[in-house]
Amino acid sequence: MNNANSIIEIFIKRNNFNDISELCKLDLIKLEKLILSENSISDIKPLINAKFKNIKAIDFEYNKIGDDNIPHLFKLKFGNLNEFNLYSNNFTDPSIFGLLTGENEENLPNLKVLFLGNNKINWNLQKNKINNYHFNKLKTIGLSCGLFDEKDEISFSYLQNFNFYNLEIMFLSRNNIYSLSFVENLELPNIKDIYINNLYIKDFYSLVKYKTLEKIESRENNIRNIDKLELFIKELSKLKEINLERNDIDMNEKNNKKIIDTIVKNANNRCINILI
Repeated sequence: MNNANSIIEIFIKRNNFNDISELCKLDLIKLEKLILSENSISDIKPLINAKFKNIKAIDFEYNKIGDDNIPHLFKLKFGNLNEFNLYSNNFTDPSIFGLLTGENEENLPNLKVLFLGNNKINWNLQKNKINNYHFNKLKTIGLSCGLFDEKDEISFSYLQNFNFYNLEIMFLSRNNIYSLSFVENLELPNIKDIYINNLYIKDFYSLVKYKTLEKIESRENNIRNIDKLELFIKELSKLKEINLERNDIDMNEKNNKKIIDTIVKNANNRCINILI
């Protein structure tokens, strides 16, 4: 490939691309984005020796990367990597969550965004090794689409032992979660946006402990009662948006209309978007 050292972005999407070995041999010293989503990649070992000194974003969404690649992931050393997308691959081993903990944290010192959703994690593989993972540097974590099941005590034990001290955005949508009581054990002191849409929850009021919240995405749940909504919004002074669309809330009911009218009336110049 001529002038490889001047390439900043590479997009190879939906091409049944399955071998990155030749790509990783190129002298792509200025490469910042590597988008290889929706392909058939199953081996990422060549990345270990890739000369991607300036790489900031790698996207392997919708590929076939499995557990045999976890040791290779732990050997990656990209000092400028900011975003890593491993959504919808073939990982089953929970040890993948150790990617940004301990000494591995030093290998990817600037990684702030990580997507691991829609992998078929078998939590029982390490049911006696539940780690208290500390994700100290992450700003955004994607844990959506079937990673957690409230009826599976092992998976919830993992979730409740994760600590995200600097996390600002969390995706928990499309999991088998029926209540948010577990959030009481999560360390999210800087959370701003939380995506809890397409769950089975009937309320979201336990989120009131997170005073830094600015956005709650809670559409398509089983929420019916909004009697506590006014107080909830008062408690979260930084909240700018809450989405309750496609729930079981009847806005033809007089009491619900009154609640929303009261919230608007008492807004005191506060800008908040309520979607119902």
